[in-house]
Amino acid sequence: NDGTVKVFNGKLSNVEAEIQKGKNPFLRIHQSYLVNYFLIRSRSKKDIVLVNGERLSISEDRQKNFSLEYGKLLRGEIDV
Repeated sequence: NDGTVKVFNGKLSNVEAEIQKGKNPFLRIHQSYLVNYFLIRSRSKKDIVLVNGERLSISEDRQKNFSLEYGKLLRGEIDV
């Protein structure tokens, strides 16, 4: 939210595994992107818009899983 950028060397899948243990739900939308569910303003089939206005593409191979997980969060099927 404050524009801070953190840089690291490593696999995003390792970060994803660690983040899943926390309270804030993150969704993998692309090989290079993990997105905090609470920062998504809107979505379409192919992309999302964050609360800061930034538009990020959802990779074709992750679109189905993203839709399923996002739907679960919206319906309250996943505790947040």
